[in-house]
Amino acid sequence: MSRKRSSIWDEAWRTHLWRKDREQSSVSIETQSRKFSLKTVTRATTLSSVLMKNALQKRVRCIILYATETGKSKQFARTASEVFSLAFFAQVFCMDAYDVADLENERLVLFVSSTFGHGDPPGNGEEFAKALEELRKLEEQRKLEVQRSKRWTCDRLKPETTFSTGNGKLENLRYSVFALGSRCFPDFCAFGRYLDTMLHDLGAERITSLAEGDDIGGQEKSFRNWVQEVFKSACGIFQIGEKINARKVRNSLTEADHMWRASKFRIVSLNKANEEDLCEALSEVHHTSVHPCKLVDRIQLESSQSR
Repeated sequence: MSRKRSSIWDEAWRTHLWRKDREQSSVSIETQSRKFSLKTVTRATTLSSVLMKNALQKRVRCIILYATETGKSKQFARTASEVFSLAFFAQVFCMDAYDVADLENERLVLFVSSTFGHGDPPGNGEEFAKALEELRKLEEQRKLEVQRSKRWTCDRLKPETTFSTGNGKLENLRYSVFALGSRCFPDFCAFGRYLDTMLHDLGAERITSLAEGDDIGGQEKSFRNWVQEVFKSACGIFQIGEKINARKVRNSLTEADHMWRASKFRIVSLNKANEEDLCEALSEVHHTSVHPCKLVDRIQLESSQSR
């Protein structure tokens, strides 16, 4: 009896957790890392992606279309997408990868495009421009046919009556255009202006007026001002319920700021680099062929009296 009792007490003494030990054990359990199987992690990842997709689909869709030759418009389009992702379901497409016919089903579209040559669209925006022109011709033909049919029906009753042909093919679309260009050329931002006029003629509604960015100076600042203005106007038009902090918008633009500043970049001397290496690097950055050239002569074409 004595041995059994002693063994019971001995076992209780060994297994009892004092208050201090319980507090330490709870802390260690909370801080202890848990191990999950690959199957569990996969299920959790799939579930989170589905929930995120459903949440994004409930937002208003915002399409951002760009056309570019050097990649600058693509860079700006992605920055705009980061800002609009704070409140919208933002997606970025190149114009040659988007069907113009789908504009009829969109509610919000932003356009970011440069101008190439003598007022022409960039190479990846040519087909989009042609399709947009065909869409306008079809819309003009439709309006003319509707107007003729109504006049034929009611002309005898009231000849002076004017007839409405509707707001246009894209009457449910809100849009805004940011055009890139250089004032060194006479057709400054011509393609951006073309897009703005064409969409307006098709019945789409401007969120903000056309914004232009000059490559000579201030282009980045003009773009930042445009994005903030369009984002604020779009949130008001679509009555976004979420309270979007203006600081988040500014932070998104600051993180995507590619302007050169001495505090952001480091200059390293490349004395050993030859011209071929430099041209190869520039070709990769600007997505075009760069070749070394020597300046033979410089002639002032403008007379001194014109200044």
